[in-house]
Amino acid sequence: MFLFKYYWYDTTNKGIRVDPHYGLVEINSKARLHNVNNVFVFAKQCQQFYYTYTPSFIKDRSRVDWVSILKMKPSGRVKLVQDELVSWLNHIELLLRLTWIKIQIFVFSMIVLLMLMQRS
Repeated sequence: MFLFKYYWYDTTNKGIRVDPHYGLVEINSKARLHNVNNVFVFAKQCQQFYYTYTPSFIKDRSRVDWVSILKMKPSGRVKLVQDELVSWLNHIELLLRLTWIKIQIFVFSMIVLLMLMQRS
């Protein structure tokens, strides 16, 4: 199980906007919310993206706190091969069965030993 730590941002007009020229979604990096209890998400709940300055930032330096969010295709994935997992579970099950068989043999041996001791 993989968890990722993340930050919440204010999604009102104060913290998010759409660049009028390029149509990119921008967030105000200073509008990060603090005192949020939920800071972890499961990997399945995530999407990969990155922050960058919009091209209009070169013209307008007053936008220094605003960054664009660009979604990207994952370059790779961590795969949990189901066959490997099943193989490990089968291995563990086999070890448990062997351990149980050893316990049964031990108990049977003790019973036989007690019976022999009672005869003599």
